[in-house]
This record gives sequence, C-alpha cells and structure tokens, in this order.
Amino acid sequence: MFERWDGDRNILVDVPQTFDRLQVFSYLAYKIFDDEELSSGVTAKWIEKEIRVHLSEVLESSPQAQAASRALVNFIVDRSWVMSEKGDNVFSFTHQTFLEFFFATYLDDQYDTVDQLFNALEPHIRLDEWDVVSRLAIQIKTHRNRRRQDECIDLIVSRLEDPAISAPERRAVAGHAVRCLEFLIGSESSVRRLIEASMDALLQNYKVDNSEMLEAAALFFAGARERRSFVAGVVEEWLKSTFEAGSDEDRDFILAFVDGYKGKYLRFGEALALCRSVPASMVTRFRGSIMPRLIDESASNPKAAKTLFEWTGTAPIASIRAFGPSFIHYARPDFSVQVDGFSALALCASGAYAHLSNQSNFDRSKAEANLAVLGRFWRAEGLANTRPFPANPDLNNPPGGIWASLLRSMKADGDIRLAACVSCYLEIDNHGRRTNEGSDHLELLEELDRQEKLLKRSKDYDAAEMVREIKHCCNDWHQNREDL
Repeated sequence: MFERWDGDRNILVDVPQTFDRLQVFSYLAYKIFDDEELSSGVTAKWIEKEIRVHLSEVLESSPQAQAASRALVNFIVDRSWVMSEKGDNVFSFTHQTFLEFFFATYLDDQYDTVDQLFNALEPHIRLDEWDVVSRLAIQIKTHRNRRRQDECIDLIVSRLEDPAISAPERRAVAGHAVRCLEFLIGSESSVRRLIEASMDALLQNYKVDNSEMLEAAALFFAGARERRSFVAGVVEEWLKSTFEAGSDEDRDFILAFVDGYKGKYLRFGEALALCRSVPASMVTRFRGSIMPRLIDESASNPKAAKTLFEWTGTAPIASIRAFGPSFIHYARPDFSVQVDGFSALALCASGAYAHLSNQSNFDRSKAEANLAVLGRFWRAEGLANTRPFPANPDLNNPPGGIWASLLRSMKADGDIRLAACVSCYLEIDNHGRRTNEGSDHLELLEELDRQEKLLKRSKDYDAAEMVREIKHCCNDWHQNREDL
C-alpha cells in the first residue's frame, strides 16, 4: 500500500527498509485506539518514543532503532498521508478508518488462530464495542479461507445459543453476526446455522428495541454477493415457519421486518448505507403463503384483520363486527405520508389525494367499498355507540381543513358520506382535537353542514341526524378549547 501510493506519485521516502512500516503504524494504532486522551492527538515526541520501543524488538542495534524512529517521525511530520497534524505539533490518524484498519491488522498479527482472535474480541462484541475493528480483524483473519470462516461462524453461533449470555449481550452478538455475513461466505450449512441463530436472537430481543432489531435483520440482504440468494431463501423459510408457529409478538416482528424498512437508509457500522431490505419478490411470496391464514383468522384475531386490511385494502364486515373499526385506525397502509387507516380511506375515496397511495390495491373504488361497509355498520350502531379509541402517536392525521376538502370531494352515496363524516369525527377526537382549530374549524363546520343538507336532500334522514350530531360535537370541542 505504501509502496504503490508513493511510487505512483514519484515520492522518495528517506526511511530505512529494515522494518515494515505497516507494522509500525499498526503498533501506533494499538497504543492509540480506545485511549480517549491519545485518540485526541499525540505529539511528535510521543510518536518517536513509541516507534523506538517497537523497533527495539525488531532491530538488535539500539542506535539503529533510534535513527530509524527519528526518520519515520520526520516522514510522518513532513508528508505522511496516514497521520496528519491537527494542531501545533499534535498528530492523529488522518481518518478514523485508518486507525481502525491498522488496529485490526495489529490484532490479526497478535492472535494466530480464529479461536484466539474471537476470544480476544468477544468481550467487546458483547458490549457492542469495536464494531468496525472486530469485523475488520475477523475479515483479515478469515479472508478466502472457508475453513476459518466456518470456524468463526461456529464460534458466533455457540455464543448466540449460550443460555448463560444476557439478553443485551445476545442482541449485540446477533447484530455483529448479521454484519459479518458481508464477508463470511462459509459453507451453506454454516451460513444457515448463523442466520437461524441470529434471527432467533433478534426475535427474542424485539421487545427491547424493535427499531434496532429490524435494522440489524434487514442487513441480512446486504451480505456477501456469493451467498445473497441463499441467505434470502433461508430467511424466507425462517419467516414462514416462525409466523406459523409464533405468538402475536413474534408475528409483529415478522410483519414489521417484511413491511417496515423498504428503501430506508440504515446505519451500517459507522456509515449510512441504503438498506437493500427484503426483496420485493420475497415479500410477494411470503404474503401469498400466509394470506389464507390471515383470512381465516380475520374474524377472531384483530391483528390478522389489521394486516389483511394493510395488504389488501379490504376490511371484512365480519372483522368490523367482531372488533369494531379500531383495527382500521391502527393500520398503516403503504402511503407516501404516514396516516392511519381511516385517513387513508378518506384520502383515496376523495379522489383528490389518491396519488398518495403506493399500493395498487388501495385505490378509490376499494376505499369507497370499505367506507360503504363502515357506513352501514355505523348506521346500525348509531353515533352513541361509536366510541373513540386511543390515538396512534406514530401516525399523522389530516388537519380540519384537509378533512373539509376530503368531504367536499366525495361523490358517492349516503353510506360513504356518512362513513367519511364519522371517520372525521373519530380522528379529530382521537388526536386530541388538535386538528380542529381556527379557520380549519370554521371550514370543517361549513362542510359538515353541507354534508347534512345533501343527506337530507336525498331523504337519508338518519345519516343526516348523525352528521348533525358530529357537527355539534366538533363545535363543542372547539368552544371548550377556546374557554381553556
């Protein structure tokens, strides 16, 4: 590396050739890394002293070691691209990457076997430390050596399956394992064990930090190109079998993993990398394989009903009767804006905002069909039995002015109009009435009044009376807010 860099630039280096400069920088990185004071910068005097200590183990002649250390310090001070001056006679590695790489080469040189190296790294891996250094050192030690790669995989799997390891430590080891798949090609049987053990560990820790777990799991698909298709197949098999046998919490992890991180930028070590996420073809196959089960459970399991609505844009009346419409509110359809299910239905049914949907099965006709079902349900239940439910803090709700625009754009029958008005009522109440302020409030009241008149004109007096109640509720909320 040094010779190529200097040779390409016709740079003559006045440094003795009796030692390896790579080893010198690796030794300096070892002394500096993980030392907060030294990491902030070292003096030329400190560098010369440490180089002399290192060279005294390499060269028999003490004067020769001293002269070589001075020459190397001059090399660093004058023009080295590895270390640079950051202050008055204060030097540090030019990039953090250089420091991590040279420290990793030092560790590789210190430990002869994979087992010895992993044992030295393990305490830091368990504490979620030395992420880049650990992976670099393992990559150097196992480079193009399948036996060593399988040996390293076996060591990681044994730690993941160790019942004595704590939950946070298992989570850290699993995250490290996922990232190591970038270079640990190994045999397919070894890679399978690593994936299954890692996914099991990530699933166990899902309740601790779901975003961290999902990000780590998504990195499976950014692994070594030689094993990428195989990895995807193993992950798909694990998802299917775990979904079939798992609890609701296990299913939450799987569904979030499949749907939640497509195209997001995720942290990969110290850099941000575009997550390749779950391949679209795999998502399609996975959904198709579990769809019959979701349909069967949609009237007995609210989470199944919610997922079915998110994926197909359909809210079965049996599900609404069994659980009420709350599962629609908590749903997260694939929209370019994060809105709840009721808002998504209104946005699509209005026609004006249908372009926000990223799903072909969540179009205007499907939205109108769902609103018609909801309208008939609320017509039978009455507004008094339509209880608000806790808001979802992760989702947005259109302001009152947008709701007025949505209602104004409706060109449908009474059931759809009624459902849209009730959805507006529920959403404004669920979100602390924050969407019912100032001019938004007046615009919304005017539109509700217009909807009431339209329903009366069509002789749908029951629906008109419900809209009148909604209008009065919205007005009372606004008045109470002003009084406060």
